[in-house]
Amino acid sequence: MNRKEILNKIAIFSTLTDQELEILQSSLQQIEYDENITVFNENDAGDFMFIIENGVVDIKKQIPMSWGMETVRLARLQTGDIFGELSVFDEMPRSAATGRS
Repeated sequence: MNRKEILNKIAIFSTLTDQELEILQSSLQQIEYDENITVFNENDAGDFMFIIENGVVDIKKQIPMSWGMETVRLARLQTGDIFGELSVFDEMPRSAATGRS
């Protein structure tokens, strides 16, 4: 699947025209991450979002338990999914951590 096909399938971009999609596509920056690496941590500043072009990413959150903190996987995302968008829209710190699986 190429980038334009991925963008077309993402709901928040579904109303964009072809010209707008081209502008968006030209502003994308490709970043490759090794497996088992943290992409960002909970409470990090969030001024950009990610679109998964290839691979799998886990969304994780630290949850307080009676015995201490525990890391819980909230979601497993894959090609065509987006993450990190909440902080872009609400301008709040990241609400969860992510890592490439």
